[in-house]
Amino acid sequence: LSSWKYSTHDKIKLALPLFTQDMKKNSFISQSLNVEVIMNDLLVDQICQYLTLPVTPSSCLVLEGNAGMGKTTILREVTKELTLKHLKYVKYLDCDSLIDSSNMGKMKQLIQDWCSSCYWYSPSVLLLDNAASLFPSIKSDDPQQQTMSQRGGSTATKLALFLVTMVETISKKSSNAIRIIITTQNTNAINTAFFDKHF
Repeated sequence: LSSWKYSTHDKIKLALPLFTQDMKKNSFISQSLNVEVIMNDLLVDQICQYLTLPVTPSSCLVLEGNAGMGKTTILREVTKELTLKHLKYVKYLDCDSLIDSSNMGKMKQLIQDWCSSCYWYSPSVLLLDNAASLFPSIKSDDPQQQTMSQRGGSTATKLALFLVTMVETISKKSSNAIRIIITTQNTNAINTAFFDKHF
């Protein structure tokens, strides 16, 4: 997992281009292209450069920052650049909005659908905003609970491992087919399954 921390200095105003009718179908992309924002374009450029490399050390990167710091705004700018300049398919999901995240079968099906969609339209980027809502860290001082968590005992760990496995399977077929950005307020809030495997 690669990680960028967002800071609020060196902001500039960016001009927005016009966009086609086809891009309006995805409301996140539509909003990304239609809203004028103030952004640290160096960070956006670095993220986009990393995501567009043919081979990367990791399929996933973490964007960490406090609430209200602009992580979602950065995702909008990254979406705009990846869509318009690099012609990548971008799928955005706000994990806070998933209603039944405790239903293992339903969540595994959703993750499979997201990954299948990204593979179909590859090269693509899957944006998981507020990922700690779906993949929370399981921290406990109880050694028995830690062992169970390491074996994939919790729903969050099982879902994290399922996502990692899906992305690894797709990446074996095509190394640049799918990349993922996870946003969180703190990397400690994300399930450790993402860090235990080379993801």
